This record gives sequence, structure tokens and C-alpha cells, in this order.
Amino acid sequence: MIYNFKAKRMTSRKHTGPVGYTGFVHPAAQINTKQFSIGGASLVEPFVSLEGDSAKIGVACNLQDNDRLLNFAAGGKQAQGDLELGDGGFTAHGVTFIGKVRIGQACGTVINAVVQNAAVGDGTLIGPMARILGQDPQRPIVIPEASLVLFGARTAGFGDLTFERFEPEAGFAAPPAGSPAAA
Repeated sequence: MIYNFKAKRMTSRKHTGPVGYTGFVHPAAQINTKQFSIGGASLVEPFVSLEGDSAKIGVACNLQDNDRLLNFAAGGKQAQGDLELGDGGFTAHGVTFIGKVRIGQACGTVINAVVQNAAVGDGTLIGPMARILGQDPQRPIVIPEASLVLFGARTAGFGDLTFERFEPEAGFAAPPAGSPAAA
């Protein structure tokens, strides 16, 4: 089945390359933001619901079924839904974004994760059912680039975040000197 419809307030960022030039929003998705933009080769699937001030979807992104952007209100603090999803990002089924959320480029947010008032660095994977629960939209939780937020992880502030650097185990061969991997 092919859907064709005209959306209000939709703009598309230019994209050059072999993939294509069109972003697509399924007619069963609900876009209720004051501002909305979608990059080329991006897809917003059925039953996605975006509410609040703005949603900016990058180039070659995918928001899967039942993803949501919600407004934030707690502890006397409020923020309209404000989502920015960097180029090449994907969100799996049932992901919820609350308040002010920035997701970097080439990031993945996996099934049923919740991201609230957070800034996620490029190349990060947020695991299934992870909870990143920033309490203040003016001071978002910052997840560094190239991080892995594990399955079921839960954080509500800076104090309970721990970061470990991955070091290859003994027995792994080092890349040949002068190769791109050695740099």
C-alpha cells in the first residue's frame, strides 16, 4: 500500500547521496508540535505520537511504532516536548522521550527505553528498557559519546552514573602499525 498525504508545518532538510531525498511520515503517526522537520531518507512509522514545542528528525533516521515525545512536568519544573534526533539515528518500538531531549548522530535507542531531559552523545546505544530520567530540563543528564547504556539501566542524576573504559583483553592482536585502525 502506498500512502500520500500533505502535512502541516513539515519541512525537509536537503540530502545529497544515493539513498534519496524524501522523509516520510506515516498517516497513522500524530505530529502535534509547533515545529517539525524531517531529513531526507527518514521514516516516522505508524502510531508514533509527538507532542510539545518541536521535533527535529535528522537525515536517515527511523522512529518506529509507538514511539512518543511527551511534555515534562515534575517538581515545579516544566518543559514542552523538544526532541532533536541526529542524523543516522534509530529508535526501536515503544521508546518514550520526555521534555528536552537531544540524541546525537548515529545513535540507537532500543525497545521501551525512556529518555527524559537528557543530551546523548554521538554513537551511543541506549539499551532496552533503560531509564534516563533527568529531573531538570535546564540541566539535562549528559551521556558521553560512544557510550553503551545497558539493558534495564536506570539513572536519575549525575551522581549515579558510572563510566568504564573498555580495554581489549589479552590475546587480542593489535592492528598493524600504520593501518587506519592503529590511529
